[in-house]
Amino acid sequence: MKEFFKMGHGEPVVLMTMTSEMLDQLVDRVAEKLATKLDAGKPSTGETEDWITEKEAQRILGKKATSLWSHRKNGELVYAKVGKKTYYSKESVIALMKANKVERARYAA
Repeated sequence: MKEFFKMGHGEPVVLMTMTSEMLDQLVDRVAEKLATKLDAGKPSTGETEDWITEKEAQRILGKKATSLWSHRKNGELVYAKVGKKTYYSKESVIALMKANKVERARYAA
């Protein structure tokens, strides 16, 4: 049974009586559509592979968060902030490692 009412700007409002099974089906359909829309907005896997978390950068470089902050401020690391999380360009982390690479000469005994 449907009832129509006019509200606000003359737009009809539909009131329906549903069983719990009908409501569950409706919720499932809405959830599927929402998930599809959210997936469409996500970056492709290739785009996210170029960035690593702060914890991963700390592990790779063997540095603490304050050292990473210093490298960021000096322009040595490319980073992005999403909310409170910091992500680093994997390429810039590797470049920092290469720039600080120490090669030791081998001496014959």
